[in-house]
Parts: sequence; C-alpha cells; structure tokens
Amino acid sequence: MDSKQFTAANLRTTRDDLTERFVDYPELLDPADELVRAADARREALKAQTSIGEMFGEEAGIIAAERDGLLPAVLEGSPGPGTVDQAFITPQGDQLVVQEAKGPSAGLGTARVTGPDGTLIPAQQGSEAYLRQVLRSDTRLLDAILADPALRHGLLDGTTSIRYRLVQPDPSGHIKVTEFIINSANLDIQDWLGIQ
Repeated sequence: MDSKQFTAANLRTTRDDLTERFVDYPELLDPADELVRAADARREALKAQTSIGEMFGEEAGIIAAERDGLLPAVLEGSPGPGTVDQAFITPQGDQLVVQEAKGPSAGLGTARVTGPDGTLIPAQQGSEAYLRQVLRSDTRLLDAILADPALRHGLLDGTTSIRYRLVQPDPSGHIKVTEFIINSANLDIQDWLGIQ
C-alpha cells in the first residue's frame, strides 16, 4: 500500500479492502477507522466553513449596499448558479448594481456560458460574458425589472447603467468592494429585456 490509498478520496475503499484482508485481526483496523472518522470530521468542518463564509459574504454585500445608499432590486437574494448574488438600484434609479458577494476565503468561480455568437465559452465571475449569461437566466431579477417601468425604460434607453462589483469581507469583517470593468453595450440589454 502507498500513501495515495489513504487520501480522503480513497480512504473508505482502502478501509474496506483492509477489512477483508484483516478480518481475523480487527485491532489492526482501528487506525484506519480513526482516519475515516477524521476525514468525515474534516469534510463536515469544511462544509460548515463554506456555509458560514457564504453567509458572511451575503451580509457584507447587504452592508456595503446600505452604506452606499442602494435599494434592493429583488426582495430576497438567491445565490447560486444562474442567479445574481445580489442586485440593488440607486435611489435615483440611474444605476442597477449587481454584486458578487463572496466569503473571506472564496474565489471567483467560472462557468461555461453562451457567447453572443451562440457558442459555449468559459467565463469567470466578474466578466461581461458571465454577467450577460446570469442576467438572462435569473428570472427573479428580470421579473423585478419588468415590474418597474421606470427601471426597465432606463435600462433600455441607457439612462440607467449597470455596475458589476465584488463585495468581500476579510476575516476581520472589513469589507472590500471591487468594481468590475464592463461595457453595457456587450450585455445586449434590448435582447435581455425581450425587445427585438
């Protein structure tokens, strides 16, 4: 046996193999059982860390939006694939602010998105291509915009611009906001809002 057989991915298979080999010597299986328990505990701890980090990031996004005087564009956030993490509007209605809300240790994800020519391309969160795809798949945001005639009209005639930014707290709670550089013309607002 080599060390690769004791990685988290292979540990259970290795333990099962050892059980068959040492059926008459159960005391030899105790270290393997301890490793399995430790791997399970580590997996649960990482899962909890990720969940808490996501909640921390979401709360940081709300705090940053409130600090900047923004109003919710949708009443409830719904982070996950195919949706914006958070969306706000300025009180004047001249900006729609889409936020990627990340926990302290989270990085920007990537996804395969449909490009303007219909081909699938890899895109990182924060890119125009990623934002373009998410705007088209987030029905909550689209419904909120279509229910607000002034916001819809502003997006269509260009008096309302779209900002895209990353909001991320550090482990101490200090919130950093990073603006992504996007060109709204590449988002094809007319197509997004169903105007041909």
